[in-house]
Amino acid sequence: MNQAVREEGDLRYERKFVIPDMSRRQIECAVRLHPAFFRAIYHPRWINNIYFDDPDLASYTDNLDGKDIRRKVRIRWYGPMRGRVKQPVLEIKTKHGLLGGKHSHTLMPIDIQPGIEAQDLRETLLSSDLPDNVLALLKGLAPVLLNRYQRSYFRSVCGGYRITVDSDEQYVDFAARSNLLRLVHRETDHAILELKYAAGHDQGASEIVKHFRFDLGRYSKYVSGVSLLTFA
Repeated sequence: MNQAVREEGDLRYERKFVIPDMSRRQIECAVRLHPAFFRAIYHPRWINNIYFDDPDLASYTDNLDGKDIRRKVRIRWYGPMRGRVKQPVLEIKTKHGLLGGKHSHTLMPIDIQPGIEAQDLRETLLSSDLPDNVLALLKGLAPVLLNRYQRSYFRSVCGGYRITVDSDEQYVDFAARSNLLRLVHRETDHAILELKYAAGHDQGASEIVKHFRFDLGRYSKYVSGVSLLTFA
């Protein structure tokens, strides 16, 4: 049986700041100067995601409508967008109001090359020894969107709070039957700072937030990408 590489039973907060007209370096400088003493914990890296949805785009509309309980399914990998992906991960994210959790499962390697089709991803999912309940969830879903962005990682000196900074979002329409992996849109006019912490640390989060001069807001890369591709 495939084992989840990460299973977050405890829900956590993910509070987002959409930051226009600032470079990633400027934002990272503000993070490092925060009195909570945030320090980098990984090297910056590219994150790639293929998002799945049903024919009615229920995940998209649930998020757009701000439903309290919603779910997002994606395949994630790091590094180049194209080529042999040795360790892709299936992630199932759930949201209950402001709290979110995630279950992750390792997958068999995938070749992400021009001409890739939805059937290629289905075969990978079926060959990855996923639990029956996960396979049942995936049965009605199909790949819709590929996106990628660069991410930096920070953690407070107390260890209770993490920050990620995402920039240079890129989108590819994955709904085509034979996908050429052509970049169709790039977002360079803003970055996303996300503060992440367990529910038990919510009381101290207001102290973290008040030292930033950025505005809290709602933002979904999946919703943004589908909206751009739909109405472009």
